[in-house]
Amino acid sequence: MNNTLRRITTDEKLILFSDFRKTYGVNSIVQFGVHRDRITKPEGRPRVPAHTHAHAVEINYHAEGRQRYFIGDTEYNFEPDTVYAVGPGIVHGSRGYAKERGLTYYLIIDIHPAPFLNCDAKTGKRLRAYLSAVGTDVFPGNARLRRHFEHLVSACETADEYASFRIRALVTDIIIETHRASRHPSARTLSPAIEAAAAAIRKPDENVSLADLASASGLSYSRFLHRFKAETGESPKAFMIRQRIEKAKRILRSSDQQISDVSYAAGFRSINLFISQFKKLTGMTPREYRSSRL
Repeated sequence: MNNTLRRITTDEKLILFSDFRKTYGVNSIVQFGVHRDRITKPEGRPRVPAHTHAHAVEINYHAEGRQRYFIGDTEYNFEPDTVYAVGPGIVHGSRGYAKERGLTYYLIIDIHPAPFLNCDAKTGKRLRAYLSAVGTDVFPGNARLRRHFEHLVSACETADEYASFRIRALVTDIIIETHRASRHPSARTLSPAIEAAAAAIRKPDENVSLADLASASGLSYSRFLHRFKAETGESPKAFMIRQRIEKAKRILRSSDQQISDVSYAAGFRSINLFISQFKKLTGMTPREYRSSRL
């Protein structure tokens, strides 16, 4: 299909669908895309340049991976299963920060064309109202919304005689579920044992071992590792490294300590490991990060 851009390699999968009116006979959809990034080297990972949508709303489902992102002047650290909606004219992008390996769906909807999504005037007005009510916001996603995005990919790729009906229905479902999720966000609930372990890792002045955390949780070591990842979405080691990098960033922003001292204060025994993990998560070396904050 001439409306589809595909870039598929061993490291990256990008599919963009556009020109929905011509190809599917559906109004209002500017672009829909899915991007899976498996690039291992930070310098090769994609950045999202600052941009706006003049008359459109973007709904982005950040399904996997983590991303440092800016919406307007507000900085966010997106976790897996995060949704953000951005209204017309709002600047957003990653400001040069590399995205971690992950999976993202995004849908850009023009709020002006009539009839909206080929609906009657009353229905179109109501759907626009749902989008306006969401505004610019960040909130947790859910399995239902993610499933709608997955099915939309399938509908766009099939492009049979039923595609336009399925696309309209799925985009309507995405708008409704986005509105519902933004009003009633359901944060991930952790069991007491895993919440206590996560809280111990987050404490800025304590460097605890995974063995100590497993022992304190009352679980066997292997069971603790399994439960922690099942409930938080990442392994205890990855969670701990990310928290230590966040601590290092705070020190780099607020002091002029030597990089080796920052590494030790953040809980790293090896400065080389610290620098490699810092660049892996931020796309910059600690020194570059400090310079960017001056």
